[in-house]
Amino acid sequence: MKQAGSACLALGMLLMLAAGGCSGGIGANSSNPGGQGGLSGGAGGPATMGGGGSYDAGATGTGGFAAGSGGSSSSSDAAGSPDAGSDGRDAGAGASCMLILTPLSAAWFLDPVERGPTPFRVHAQATSPGDYQWNWTISSPGGALQPMKVAGDPATVEFPLPVSGTYTIVVSTPNRQDCGSTTAVLTVIEPRPTAFLFRVFPPPAMALPAQEFRLTSEQLKSAGITLNTQVRSIRIFPSDSPSHPLPSYVQLSSQGSLTIEGNTQGGPVDVALLSERQYDLLVIPIPGIANGQVAPQPGGGAVAPKLFSGLPAQLSGPQMLDPGISVTGAALRSDGTPVADARVVLRAGARPSTVGVSDADGTFSLFTRDGAMAVDVSAPPGSGLPDAHVDATAGVLVAPAAAGLTMTMRWAQQPAGSLALTVHAPDGTTALANAAVVVELDGPIASAGTLTVRAADGGGGPPLDASAHVRAAVTSDATGTVAFPALPVGQYRVTVAPPAGATAAAGAAITTTTVDVTAAGVTTSVQLGRKVTVTGALQDGSAGTRIVAIDTGLDVVAPSAAADVDSHGNFTLALDPGRTYKLWATPPAAGQRFARGMLATLTAPQANQTLSAYRLPPGVAITSNVFAGQAVGDALVQVFCPDGSLACPDTSLPIAETVTSSDGKFSVVLPDSN
Repeated sequence: MKQAGSACLALGMLLMLAAGGCSGGIGANSSNPGGQGGLSGGAGGPATMGGGGSYDAGATGTGGFAAGSGGSSSSSDAAGSPDAGSDGRDAGAGASCMLILTPLSAAWFLDPVERGPTPFRVHAQATSPGDYQWNWTISSPGGALQPMKVAGDPATVEFPLPVSGTYTIVVSTPNRQDCGSTTAVLTVIEPRPTAFLFRVFPPPAMALPAQEFRLTSEQLKSAGITLNTQVRSIRIFPSDSPSHPLPSYVQLSSQGSLTIEGNTQGGPVDVALLSERQYDLLVIPIPGIANGQVAPQPGGGAVAPKLFSGLPAQLSGPQMLDPGISVTGAALRSDGTPVADARVVLRAGARPSTVGVSDADGTFSLFTRDGAMAVDVSAPPGSGLPDAHVDATAGVLVAPAAAGLTMTMRWAQQPAGSLALTVHAPDGTTALANAAVVVELDGPIASAGTLTVRAADGGGGPPLDASAHVRAAVTSDATGTVAFPALPVGQYRVTVAPPAGATAAAGAAITTTTVDVTAAGVTTSVQLGRKVTVTGALQDGSAGTRIVAIDTGLDVVAPSAAADVDSHGNFTLALDPGRTYKLWATPPAAGQRFARGMLATLTAPQANQTLSAYRLPPGVAITSNVFAGQAVGDALVQVFCPDGSLACPDTSLPIAETVTSSDGKFSVVLPDSN
């Protein structure tokens, strides 16, 4: 198994889907407006607490996403299975409408939040589709607070945290009284000393999982780090029948721990976990393999991904998966003609469905499981249709005992035109092959079409509006040309990254321009610009410090630029004009007086420029130990800043890393938070 450093890591190899945010939520229905049920943080998706249950329900399934007061949960599945209600998420028939509160400024509502100038943000949603009015009441120890809408969305609000104490958040829907109201409680505390995140990878011989600790510098110096040795090894062995293994991608995650990834194509996977910690195990069967046979097409023989939750003792395999709930449907143009090769995916947090691919007649089939689903429909390249999306808030609610669903995606009429462009080197004449070209429509399409959902018994709600973002990426051919046969009409942002290693592209920069695509089609060219030179300095000298400029753009893959600080305290970087970078500094190990950290966020100028002098963050050297009943040598220790830290605003990169000596000791230099 591979251990990944983010608890919100998506398994994109199957579906190329972005993972949902890691957050916690509280739900209730009209019969239990304030109930708090089973809690679970899905792998990359929101945790939910439903009405009528108890906190941390374990394998009993007494609380959860769709279970209201008096709701029931099935225990017919193996202990710890998600659809048996190990976290209650898929348990119970419950009420037809339930409200869910999701904190956007914390992992879950149970986490204390420090008082400060940053507002606290929260989002509300309902499990059944509709046009909702939202009524918010926020009370604090200092009195009632006036929540402010975020980006004009009445379902998302923020409010200040002026004093410490208990805050109560209540939301209701006046126009849908059957949804009742729901309540969340937030504990606000005084600002604490900076607690750094320490990630420890024990040596392989110890057979202990990587572990994380949040400690202040004083705690680290006085008590060191003591590893948890209460471990249970589990076997991950997905199967679709007692005698047939089901090769799958698997992902293990837990609140406050690393994400572990792997696949079972080569057989069962054994992994050591902390025995008293709750985990989520997401199993995504490899497409085209089921019942030991290779399926003839993407929809055939498919098994829906499943989320198992519980203690390690409850998760150990085999993990049995049935196919799931069948969904059939059609992808159509505005005039009713079929769209072939469209791809349809339903997603509940990080748990996707299988992928439905439309045939020549526009029909598709897939398998999913119950829950509140977002829907993504990818249009075939060159069709002139945008990729459509329906958010989970107004999406598809699949009941636990659903006999099946039928969905029809009908795109709205959208004029389209072709785009052909040629990529030229900075000299303006040389055509460049193998350049990466990305085009993105400037802004979303608010109404790209409608999605109609019908249950097996014929019931269903009104058509759901689908929004869309248009993005396409290709590589230039031997003549430097790229062609997009059909794109929705509009203004596009075109980004071109020069090919690596091409002599004519030496010194060429990533270049962005805009192009208006019309129904008549457009033929144009893009001449790459040249990199600019930026010269900076460190006020404190620190010769030998490594400066790395990390491109923050997500449109193209951009290499980092790096330079070493010379004996005069200066450094020079070659950057792409207009691109935004994070400047990351790593002081030399010998005689280190400063901490590793981010110097600044910089937008590269359009011409060569000398920057203002930067100052390295002051550092504090700390020596500590790692124990596990005895000293632990040869353990890798990484240190990260906490979210929201002013000492080092970038929390995605380690600010220190080292390996313990044979007596368990290690030394690191951390930012001085005083």
